[in-house]
Amino acid sequence: MRSADEPVHSLLTLLARPQAAILNGAAFVARITVGFAADRFGNLTVAVPTTIVIAVMIFAMLGATSSGGVIAFCIVFGAASGAWGALADSLVAAGA
Repeated sequence: MRSADEPVHSLLTLLARPQAAILNGAAFVARITVGFAADRFGNLTVAVPTTIVIAVMIFAMLGATSSGGVIAFCIVFGAASGAWGALADSLVAAGA
């Protein structure tokens, strides 16, 4: 049995800081690379799949119960959210 003074270390507490770093790292890479894709294929053409990936990942978050699943979620969702953040301004400017 665990005593009341002993700290509880769960998956959430052990991966809290690395989650933020992984999300931001993936978003950093995606913000740079999505601009090249948007120049080649068009803003809206890149934004639609990005939005679908974000929607799917929100539901996939519920299934991430292991540390590997959480890290994979952070990479994919971070990249998709970074891509959306880079595309949002140009979509508003284009009036889409």
